[in-house]
Amino acid sequence: MNPFSFDVGTADFQEKVIDASHRAPVLVDFWAEWCAPCRALKPVLEKLAAEYGGRFVLAKLNSDRNPEIAARCGVRGIPDVKAFVAGKLVAGLAAGSSGKWVVGWGMVPRGEVGLIFAMVGKNLGVMNEAMFSVIVLMVILTTLITPPVLTWLLRRQ
Repeated sequence: MNPFSFDVGTADFQEKVIDASHRAPVLVDFWAEWCAPCRALKPVLEKLAAEYGGRFVLAKLNSDRNPEIAARCGVRGIPDVKAFVAGKLVAGLAAGSSGKWVVGWGMVPRGEVGLIFAMVGKNLGVMNEAMFSVIVLMVILTTLITPPVLTWLLRRQ
C-alpha cells in the first residue's frame, strides 16, 4: 500500500487536495475505468509518488463518478493530471487529441512541481534525456533565481 497515493472524490476533494496542497504539492490524476491510457499512466504516477516519499501526494479522481470536480478543474479529456500548490491549480499534464502529451502552465513550474512533471514525462517516454535535462535546468533556475538574485547577477556582469 502506498501512503502517498489515494482515491479522492467530491466529498473529500477539499480536504485531501486543496487543504493538503498547503503542506505538499498534490497531483490529481483524472481517470476513468474505460480509459486505456489512464491505466498506463496510473502505475507511473504511483511509482513516482512512492519514490518521492511524501514530497508530493497523488490523488486519483474517477472523472466519470466526479464530473463536477473534473469540470471545475478544466479537464476536457483524460488522462489529465493537475498539480495543486497552496490551494491553487498551478500546472497540468494532459493527453492531447494527437495522442501526444501536452504540458500546460503559464510559466515553468517552480521547485518540486516542475521536477515531478519532468519525471512523469521522462517515465512516459515523451521526452528524451536532453529535453529532460533542459526542463530540470529551467526548473532549477526559475526556483533559485528570484528577482533580487537576478538583479544581483546582472550587476556583476
